[in-house]
Amino acid sequence: MSRAALLLPLVACAGQSLQQAAPASKEMAMEEAEEGANPTGGSGARARRAERGNAVAMDAPMGGAPPPPAATMPSSAPADGFAGELDDAVADKDRAGNAEAPAPARSWFPETFLFAPRLVTGADGQATVQARVPDRLTSWRVLGLAHDRSGALGGAVTELAGRLPVSVDPVVPPFLRAGDLIELPVQALNTTAAPVAARLDVRAEGGVVVGGSAELRLEPGGAAVHRLSLGAGGAGALRLRVDLSGPDAQDAVERQISVLPTGRPVAESARFSLAEGRDLALPALPTPEPASARATLVIVPGARAVLQGELDGAAARLRAEPAAVAAALWVAAEVPGLLQQVDAAPTGVGAAEAQARAADRLKKLATQYALHLTRAPELPAALLIGPAAARHPQDPLLVALADRMLDQLATAQRPDGTFGGEADTAWPLQRLLATTAAGAAAAAEIAAAPAPDAATAARRARIAEGVRLKASLALGRQRARVADPYTAALALRAGVDDPEARAALVALIEAAIERPAGADARLSAAGAVGPDGRPPSALALAAAAVLGLDAAGAGGPADALLGGLLSGWSPGAGFGDPAADLLGAQAVSRRLGQGPPPHVVVQVRQGGQLVAEAALGPEQLRGVHIVEVPYTAIDGAPWRVDVDPPAPGLAASLTLSATTAWTSPPATAGLELRVTAPEAPQVGRIARIGLVASAPAGQALQVELRLPAGVVPDGAGLDARVRAGELTAWSADDAALRLELPAPAPAQLLRVDVPVVPTLAGRLSTGPAALRRGLAETLVAPAVWTVRPG
Repeated sequence: MSRAALLLPLVACAGQSLQQAAPASKEMAMEEAEEGANPTGGSGARARRAERGNAVAMDAPMGGAPPPPAATMPSSAPADGFAGELDDAVADKDRAGNAEAPAPARSWFPETFLFAPRLVTGADGQATVQARVPDRLTSWRVLGLAHDRSGALGGAVTELAGRLPVSVDPVVPPFLRAGDLIELPVQALNTTAAPVAARLDVRAEGGVVVGGSAELRLEPGGAAVHRLSLGAGGAGALRLRVDLSGPDAQDAVERQISVLPTGRPVAESARFSLAEGRDLALPALPTPEPASARATLVIVPGARAVLQGELDGAAARLRAEPAAVAAALWVAAEVPGLLQQVDAAPTGVGAAEAQARAADRLKKLATQYALHLTRAPELPAALLIGPAAARHPQDPLLVALADRMLDQLATAQRPDGTFGGEADTAWPLQRLLATTAAGAAAAAEIAAAPAPDAATAARRARIAEGVRLKASLALGRQRARVADPYTAALALRAGVDDPEARAALVALIEAAIERPAGADARLSAAGAVGPDGRPPSALALAAAAVLGLDAAGAGGPADALLGGLLSGWSPGAGFGDPAADLLGAQAVSRRLGQGPPPHVVVQVRQGGQLVAEAALGPEQLRGVHIVEVPYTAIDGAPWRVDVDPPAPGLAASLTLSATTAWTSPPATAGLELRVTAPEAPQVGRIARIGLVASAPAGQALQVELRLPAGVVPDGAGLDARVRAGELTAWSADDAALRLELPAPAPAQLLRVDVPVVPTLAGRLSTGPAALRRGLAETLVAPAVWTVRPG
């Protein structure tokens, strides 16, 4: 063989380099088994494999070996390690006692640091890789894979260790919150055959250390753990330095810990399209905590970026709600093809593969929700899930589901052509008319979708035409009683045969369009109600109007509303709620050809001063672009955003955010949350957070718990609650646990005890908890936990 692909993750002391010769038949990968690993666990990066050709990479994998047994060491921290106030005098002494110039320290800890995808060996099958190795002390498994010109493959596994004779490592959390006080373990390790005496010194910038100095004696092959108290200062960064020094021991480590603010998050935002320069009157935020204030400009370059964002983000927002499932199924079916229509072939091939994989994963996940929601289908599920399922003619399961939903629509339609208005429920007329229009539109969409065979297509067309004809007659009879643009938009989308009635509905929508000076056109619809009995959000209303106007051939008013629709979308929240996500994606997909120009320059000014500028070329304009804007916090200073050239297809939002001292925000009517901290939580043991939620019936709820530092969810316990029906789903990151709760029944309180495991002892703050129902939100004040050592 004469060619080889190598995958090499390596670890050793900073400043070192390493040469590794590899046989030509090997591609190599190294996986970490850490010496003295963090006992609370942690994740390394997974080994990356070369997809084609020849590659070299250096990467740290999951997992690690446990540390050797620690020698018994007295701690110089206070007896409880965290209770009581810090002793300022002791802290000052600790800081002053080590004022001399520090020695070089290990501070570079990447988990991946080399990937060379095309490494070619010499005629002897050997190749040399030279790289600076990070400061992580660890063992690595090395996987080698290679191929020759004839296509023959080979592989091997070996191991490489990066160690120091004597080393020290603090067990640091991923973050702290301002004011936290923790018991921090610092581990020292002696891998030599002789005893070692050394002095340990710990200092912190942006925090306070108590008990940071100790004299250690390490036996041959032994270890010691010294525990100290570490207090976090204000929000920002805490830099921790640990020195181990002695005649036979020298090591130093620097770690940076993010310190999050506590208190109440506040934000002010403006959304707009960039068809012209915009003057923005954003109010000044209340006095923010230091280092928490920020300004962010998010630029959304047209319909393509929105659709790509929906394909990337729909799975994260998916939940057991008909509109959310329908949006996911529609995006999975339609978006990859739509994106390929506008992407250039040379740059779109790789993207097409990624989009197809994302769509397939989204479809599989949404199908599970769809089957669950349609076991005993109700009208809202048939209205929404049926048309979306019909977009997947190659999936027999979804084809059958679409046909079943069409039959359900035909069965649910009343003799007079209307939908809804059950005998035991008093429906207002506008809801009855909106549901009738939505039913006719859903049947027509199922019939218009590609069918797997001619017989299915003919059957669908016959049933849908009967539904549409009866609904059209019902809407025609009640035309004069359609009183809001939302119902008018749904009726237009359903298909109104009478030209006079169609013109009257278009005029009703046009009359409700407002065009405020310096802002995007928007639609007002007091009294509008959807088929689910809830008022539509502003973005759902705008999207429905765009779709209805398009169906009626009224492109001008639809284009006027599109700018506000695009500017209302955000990468994390989509269009704000599942119904708006579905309608919004369908509406903007019709404007794929109206993208921004190939090059634009966006400028941001505050108080007349230029504070940020972004020059965007074709590559940046393919997706969402985020600009961090320096926030000078000038009270009342106006903001202005300019674009050159003007770009009607370019949407943007400017958001000012900060954390302020906690004040209880106004309560959201009907939305209440009580959070009870665990009793006497202890390191390493399961603790339970009590939740009691109250909300109006019929809509799923979301709870976000911002956990204290070092507290991790008990995954097995949460999965058990999902199986028991107490939760619909859950997800977590380092600082937050997000729970999906089922829709409550009338007058029902939802109760859940949430299992978590503390891994740090100390006095630790939570962030504010949140209960959300659609766009409505209620916040609960932060709490302080006192976690005992294990």
